[in-house]
Amino acid sequence: MEVTENCPSLTVGRGELSGIVINNDLVSRLHARIEYCYVGFSLTDRSSNGTYVADSTGATHMLRNATHLLTGAGTISFGIDPATGQPQLIRYAVSS
Repeated sequence: MEVTENCPSLTVGRGELSGIVINNDLVSRLHARIEYCYVGFSLTDRSSNGTYVADSTGATHMLRNATHLLTGAGTISFGIDPATGQPQLIRYAVSS
């Protein structure tokens, strides 16, 4: 799936209306939103269990009701810390 200027938003969650549906009890109905805006691409967590973003430098950022600017490439895990469990990962790559 792509988030672009023409398709500027993608939702992720357990709910059937999400763009990406993840059937897991740790994933909220509307867990997160990935958006394109004038500064680039952002991921906003709207969940109670958090979202983990591992970027191309190897750093992992835990979000809980917060927004993170996506750069480079990496993975996103919804509700499960990738270091402690079996996360369902989404890979992302930001290109110009």
